[in-house]
This record gives sequence, structure tokens and C-alpha cells, in this order.
Amino acid sequence: AMSIAAPIAGLDLSRGLSGPLACADGRAQAALASQSGMERLTLSFDGGGTWRARLAIGVDRDPAMAAALTLLGFRPGADGFILSASGRF
Repeated sequence: AMSIAAPIAGLDLSRGLSGPLACADGRAQAALASQSGMERLTLSFDGGGTWRARLAIGVDRDPAMAAALTLLGFRPGADGFILSASGRF
């Protein structure tokens, strides 16, 4: 299992994110969630050093939180506001 704790304005991640590590389609993948389940982070890595991250945050129709997340680069999606990134080590 993997665990991450980080301060993000307006979100209570004091207990961090945790979840299982697994292999999926040749990639190591961590599917992490907060205690409430409203915040979900999926991280994946391949053997060549490529990584992907997807952070989904449910906002429960909170217009102030939705506006703040939009300013931070999040986009509305089917399971909340989404921020995706990828890169290479």
C-alpha cells in the first residue's frame, strides 16, 4: 500500500491518501483515495520512466470549490474535477 499527505487549500487531506499498488497493462499503478473518497489520485509508471497522474475531486455542487479548482487547472469530468499530468523521469 502507498500513502500520501499534502496540504491543498479547501480540502481536508489530513489523513492523506492511501490505496493499493498493482500492475495494469505492464504499468505499476497506485489507486489512492482520501478517507471520504471525494479525492482520488491514480499514479502509474512504466519500465521506460514514463509516468501519469490523475487527480479527481468531487465537489458536491460547491460553486466556490468548483471555481477554485478551475483556477488551479482542474476541468469538470464525469467523476468530479480532474487534473491530469504526465511526464518522463
